[in-house]
Amino acid sequence: QTVKSIPEIDAVSADITESTTVYYLGESANIAVTGTDPKVWSDIATVEIDKGRLLAPGDRNAIVIGSNVADGLFDSKVSLNRQLKINGKSFRVVGVLEEAGSFGAYDREIFMPITQGYDTLDKPQGEFDKITVRVGNIDDVERTVDLIERKLMIVRHVTDDTRDFTVISMKATQEKIGEILQGFTMFLGVIAAISLL
Repeated sequence: QTVKSIPEIDAVSADITESTTVYYLGESANIAVTGTDPKVWSDIATVEIDKGRLLAPGDRNAIVIGSNVADGLFDSKVSLNRQLKINGKSFRVVGVLEEAGSFGAYDREIFMPITQGYDTLDKPQGEFDKITVRVGNIDDVERTVDLIERKLMIVRHVTDDTRDFTVISMKATQEKIGEILQGFTMFLGVIAAISLL
Protein backbone atom coordinates (compact mmCIF):
# COMPACT_ATOMS: atom_id res chain seq x y z
CA GLN A 1 0.00 0.00 0.00
CA THR A 2 2.89 2.35 0.76
CA VAL A 3 4.45 1.77 -2.65
CA LYS A 4 1.09 2.10 -4.42
CA SER A 5 0.62 5.57 -2.89
CA ILE A 6 3.53 7.02 -4.92
CA PRO A 7 2.01 8.97 -7.88
CA GLU A 8 4.87 8.24 -10.32
CA ILE A 9 4.15 4.50 -10.15
CA ASP A 10 1.76 3.09 -12.78
CA ALA A 11 1.53 -0.54 -11.64
CA VAL A 12 2.58 -2.65 -8.64
CA SER A 13 2.93 -6.42 -8.40
CA ALA A 14 3.64 -8.03 -5.03
CA ASP A 15 4.98 -11.58 -5.50
CA ILE A 16 6.18 -14.58 -3.59
CA THR A 17 8.92 -16.80 -4.96
CA GLU A 18 10.82 -19.94 -4.02
CA SER A 19 13.06 -22.51 -5.66
CA THR A 20 11.48 -25.94 -5.38
CA THR A 21 11.56 -29.38 -7.00
CA VAL A 22 9.28 -29.72 -10.02
CA TYR A 23 8.39 -33.11 -11.54
CA TYR A 24 7.57 -33.89 -15.16
CA LEU A 25 7.22 -37.37 -16.71
CA GLY A 26 9.28 -39.00 -13.94
CA GLU A 27 12.06 -36.37 -14.06
CA SER A 28 12.74 -33.62 -11.55
CA ALA A 29 14.41 -30.19 -11.67
CA ASN A 30 14.91 -27.39 -9.18
CA ILE A 31 13.03 -24.37 -10.56
CA ALA A 32 12.09 -20.92 -9.25
CA VAL A 33 8.31 -20.78 -8.78
CA THR A 34 6.66 -17.36 -8.47
CA GLY A 35 3.17 -16.58 -7.24
CA THR A 36 1.89 -13.37 -8.83
CA ASP A 37 -1.37 -11.44 -9.20
CA PRO A 38 -2.78 -12.22 -12.69
CA LYS A 39 -4.68 -8.89 -12.71
CA VAL A 40 -1.46 -6.83 -12.80
CA TRP A 41 1.15 -9.27 -14.09
CA SER A 42 0.50 -8.40 -17.73
CA ASP A 43 1.21 -4.72 -16.89
CA ILE A 44 4.52 -5.60 -15.21
CA ALA A 45 5.96 -8.51 -17.22
CA THR A 46 8.75 -7.46 -19.59
CA VAL A 47 8.55 -10.53 -21.81
CA GLU A 48 5.93 -11.58 -24.36
CA ILE A 49 3.95 -14.81 -24.50
CA ASP A 50 5.18 -17.30 -27.12
CA LYS A 51 2.45 -19.96 -26.92
CA GLY A 52 -0.89 -20.01 -25.14
CA ARG A 53 -1.75 -17.13 -22.79
CA LEU A 54 -0.78 -15.32 -19.62
CA LEU A 55 -2.43 -16.12 -16.28
CA ALA A 56 -5.99 -14.84 -15.92
CA PRO A 57 -8.01 -13.90 -12.82
CA GLY A 58 -9.87 -16.98 -11.59
CA ASP A 59 -7.27 -19.45 -12.92
CA ARG A 60 -6.93 -22.60 -10.79
CA ASN A 61 -4.05 -25.08 -11.12
CA ALA A 62 -2.74 -23.07 -14.08
CA ILE A 63 0.88 -22.08 -14.70
CA VAL A 64 2.91 -20.14 -17.26
CA ILE A 65 6.46 -21.38 -17.84
CA GLY A 66 9.68 -19.83 -19.11
CA SER A 67 11.24 -20.90 -22.42
CA ASN A 68 14.01 -22.91 -20.73
CA VAL A 69 11.50 -24.79 -18.58
CA ALA A 70 9.57 -25.64 -21.76
CA ASP A 71 12.64 -26.79 -23.64
CA GLY A 72 15.91 -27.54 -21.88
CA LEU A 73 15.38 -28.63 -18.28
CA PHE A 74 13.69 -31.97 -19.01
CA ASP A 75 14.42 -34.63 -21.63
CA SER A 76 10.94 -34.16 -23.12
CA LYS A 77 9.64 -30.73 -24.13
CA VAL A 78 6.92 -29.27 -21.91
CA SER A 79 4.13 -28.10 -24.21
CA LEU A 80 0.74 -26.47 -23.62
CA ASN A 81 -1.77 -28.41 -21.49
CA ARG A 82 0.95 -30.66 -20.06
CA GLN A 83 0.91 -31.29 -16.30
CA LEU A 84 3.77 -30.43 -13.95
CA LYS A 85 3.78 -31.50 -10.30
CA ILE A 86 4.89 -28.90 -7.74
CA ASN A 87 5.01 -29.84 -4.05
CA GLY A 88 2.54 -32.68 -4.61
CA LYS A 89 0.03 -30.63 -6.63
CA SER A 90 -0.62 -30.89 -10.38
CA PHE A 91 -0.65 -27.78 -12.55
CA ARG A 92 -1.58 -27.39 -16.23
CA VAL A 93 0.62 -25.31 -18.55
CA VAL A 94 -1.54 -22.56 -20.11
CA GLY A 95 1.30 -20.45 -21.52
CA VAL A 96 4.96 -20.48 -22.53
CA LEU A 97 6.95 -17.23 -22.44
CA GLU A 98 9.26 -16.05 -25.19
CA GLU A 99 12.98 -16.37 -24.54
CA ALA A 100 14.00 -13.45 -22.33
CA GLY A 101 17.45 -13.04 -23.87
CA SER A 102 21.03 -13.27 -22.70
CA PHE A 103 20.28 -12.66 -19.03
CA GLY A 104 17.17 -14.89 -19.07
CA ALA A 105 15.23 -13.37 -16.18
CA TYR A 106 12.08 -15.41 -16.88
CA ASP A 107 13.51 -18.35 -18.80
CA ARG A 108 13.93 -20.68 -15.81
CA GLU A 109 10.80 -19.61 -13.92
CA ILE A 110 7.28 -20.90 -13.41
CA PHE A 111 4.42 -18.49 -12.65
CA MET A 112 1.16 -19.30 -10.87
CA PRO A 113 -1.64 -17.21 -9.31
CA ILE A 114 -0.48 -15.86 -5.94
CA THR A 115 -3.54 -17.28 -4.16
CA GLN A 116 -2.37 -20.81 -5.00
CA GLY A 117 1.25 -19.82 -4.53
CA TYR A 118 0.73 -19.26 -0.79
CA ASP A 119 -0.56 -22.84 -0.36
CA THR A 120 1.82 -24.51 -2.80
CA LEU A 121 4.98 -22.77 -1.58
CA ASP A 122 3.86 -22.82 2.09
CA LYS A 123 4.29 -19.06 2.52
CA PRO A 124 2.53 -16.97 5.20
CA GLN A 125 -0.49 -15.09 3.77
CA GLY A 126 0.16 -11.38 3.25
CA GLU A 127 3.97 -11.67 3.15
CA PHE A 128 5.88 -10.94 -0.07
CA ASP A 129 9.36 -11.76 -1.32
CA LYS A 130 9.50 -9.01 -3.93
CA ILE A 131 7.48 -6.05 -5.14
CA THR A 132 7.86 -5.03 -8.77
CA VAL A 133 6.77 -1.57 -9.92
CA ARG A 134 6.41 0.13 -13.27
CA VAL A 135 7.17 3.84 -13.49
CA GLY A 136 5.33 5.86 -16.14
CA ASN A 137 8.26 8.08 -17.14
CA ILE A 138 11.81 6.72 -17.36
CA ASP A 139 13.13 10.12 -16.23
CA ASP A 140 11.34 9.62 -12.89
CA VAL A 141 13.02 6.28 -12.09
CA GLU A 142 15.83 7.51 -9.84
CA ARG A 143 13.55 9.91 -7.93
CA THR A 144 10.97 7.14 -7.51
CA VAL A 145 13.61 4.76 -6.14
CA ASP A 146 14.52 7.41 -3.53
CA LEU A 147 10.84 7.91 -2.65
CA ILE A 148 10.26 4.17 -2.25
CA GLU A 149 13.31 3.84 0.01
CA ARG A 150 12.32 6.80 2.19
CA LYS A 151 8.67 5.77 2.55
CA LEU A 152 9.48 2.12 3.30
CA MET A 153 12.07 3.11 5.90
CA ILE A 154 9.40 5.20 7.67
CA VAL A 155 6.66 2.54 7.67
CA ARG A 156 9.08 -0.28 8.54
CA HIS A 157 10.73 1.82 11.31
CA VAL A 158 14.26 1.17 10.07
CA THR A 159 17.40 3.26 9.59
CA ASP A 160 20.22 2.97 7.06
CA ASP A 161 21.94 0.56 9.49
CA THR A 162 18.90 -1.62 10.20
CA ARG A 163 17.24 -1.53 6.75
CA ASP A 164 15.71 -4.93 5.88
CA PHE A 165 14.93 -4.40 2.20
CA THR A 166 16.70 -3.52 -1.06
CA VAL A 167 15.40 -1.42 -3.96
CA ILE A 168 16.89 -2.24 -7.36
CA SER A 169 16.28 -0.15 -10.48
CA MET A 170 16.28 -2.03 -13.78
CA LYS A 171 17.55 1.16 -15.44
CA ALA A 172 20.57 1.26 -13.10
CA THR A 173 21.13 -2.48 -13.62
CA GLN A 174 21.08 -2.08 -17.41
CA GLU A 175 23.52 0.84 -17.19
CA LYS A 176 25.85 -1.26 -15.01
CA ILE A 177 25.66 -4.17 -17.45
CA GLY A 178 26.42 -1.71 -20.28
CA GLU A 179 29.51 -0.48 -18.42
CA ILE A 180 30.70 -4.06 -17.83
CA LEU A 181 30.18 -4.99 -21.50
CA GLN A 182 31.94 -1.82 -22.60
CA GLY A 183 34.87 -2.65 -20.31
CA PHE A 184 34.90 -6.20 -21.67
CA THR A 185 34.94 -4.87 -25.25
CA MET A 186 37.87 -2.57 -24.38
CA PHE A 187 39.64 -5.50 -22.71
CA LEU A 188 39.19 -7.58 -25.87
CA GLY A 189 40.45 -4.61 -27.90
CA VAL A 190 43.61 -4.47 -25.77
CA ILE A 191 44.16 -8.21 -26.24
CA ALA A 192 43.69 -7.81 -30.02
CA ALA A 193 46.16 -4.89 -30.06
CA ILE A 194 48.74 -6.94 -28.09
CA SER A 195 48.22 -9.84 -30.52
CA LEU A 196 48.85 -7.53 -33.46
CA LEU A 197 52.02 -6.19 -31.87
